[in-house]
Amino acid sequence: MVDLRLCAVFYRLLFGIMGFGFLGRFFSRGSRGSMCLVGYILIFFIRNLAMILSKNQSEIDYAISLAEKAIKLEPSADAYNNLGLLFSNKKENNKAIRCFRESIRLNPGNTIALNNLSTLLLLENDYHAALDYSLSSLKINPKNYEALHNIASALLTLGRYSEAYPYFLQSSYIKPDFSIFCNLMFCLCFEADAFPTKYLEQAKRLEDYLQKQSSSYTQKAIATLADKKTLHIGFVSGD
Repeated sequence: MVDLRLCAVFYRLLFGIMGFGFLGRFFSRGSRGSMCLVGYILIFFIRNLAMILSKNQSEIDYAISLAEKAIKLEPSADAYNNLGLLFSNKKENNKAIRCFRESIRLNPGNTIALNNLSTLLLLENDYHAALDYSLSSLKINPKNYEALHNIASALLTLGRYSEAYPYFLQSSYIKPDFSIFCNLMFCLCFEADAFPTKYLEQAKRLEDYLQKQSSSYTQKAIATLADKKTLHIGFVSGD
């Protein structure tokens, strides 16, 4: 396992000592002016340092500056998506939205950027735009959980319960979750033809899901207790 903190130190030393100006000479050595392998590797280093530093909120500004430098060297869809994530982490949503849109412009099939933009637009209460981007993402990958969930959430918020229901239903089969089941059953309350038959069907699925979750938690608790006894750590009291 590579220690991310050591990587960050290495990258900081590399660019702190040599600066970014030295990268320029690597971009004119390939055939027909294309950058050579070393250039790509160095851009990879910059991007990785930015994402490593983004884990630490105090380093977010430095991470953003690195991501912006990476874009100047290679303005790719992935680079703009990464910068958008950094701005999103800093709660600068307008800048993040612009980055995600640029990523999509460069690569209209980038479902990651489409999902990220849709999620951010939902947070900004722009439900119609979020819906459009999620639908575009779903056309590319019909089993895209994030797109399905965002579509369902947007439709639910807009009060279009009948339309939201099938998307929550698909989401529940891909990644079962308590909140999805609750929203699914809520939407069914507005379906005269589906209530109560389908409602009871989903209620049974929810019951089965909760039983499995409860069983899983119980097994984890038993395993934890066994580990504590084996390691002679014990509880504070009652062990």
